[in-house]
Amino acid sequence: MKQVIKFLAKNCSPELPEKEPILKIKAAYEKYLLKERSLAKEIRDWVSVTCGDFNVTELAKEHGIVTSRNKANRQKIIQRLVEQNIVQRASRRESWYRRIEAGAPRIDWQILT
Repeated sequence: MKQVIKFLAKNCSPELPEKEPILKIKAAYEKYLLKERSLAKEIRDWVSVTCGDFNVTELAKEHGIVTSRNKANRQKIIQRLVEQNIVQRASRRESWYRRIEAGAPRIDWQILT
């Protein structure tokens, strides 16, 4: 890969210094890692505007989560949201969740019958 980068750098006009393309790739990779670290914030923001039940597959599609590493990260993030009482499992369906409405009044349904 380095050979290809060096070849392309030499054929640029003006020619790029030998180390510059490598530095650009490192910067792009660091930016990628930074985006990956913000996945928790992206998911938290998405959940905050979600109504009703949602499936983690739906969440993955919206956020472009395709790698095994990101899928594992997504699952950890969801588990933390459950532990923080932000979401809860939706009925018995696997991988389905719903946001907990913090401001909703509690209703004693037994009084209503």
